[in-house]
Amino acid sequence: MKRVLVIDDECGVLDIVGQMVERIGFIPLVANSSMEACKIFHKENPWIIITDLRMDGEIDGIALCSRFLYLDQSVSVIAMSGHFNEYDKIYCLAAGF
Repeated sequence: MKRVLVIDDECGVLDIVGQMVERIGFIPLVANSSMEACKIFHKENPWIIITDLRMDGEIDGIALCSRFLYLDQSVSVIAMSGHFNEYDKIYCLAAGF
């Protein structure tokens, strides 16, 4: 079964998205920080990554996307954010989301 890494620093969002991933038949791997996400990425080799764009005091989602795609170009990365604007869209597309 394919694994999906979900990254968000808000536990409520992380739980909901993790449950949605599981309901559609995938194995959710959840991380509440970018550092935890990097550890899971290296250990589990997820098929898809869903990441929040803005996380307090940590590597943001755009930098994570760039890092993960540098390491594995076959992974798909999906951005999510409660605060999204036109500049975020430009940066996300440039990063490879």
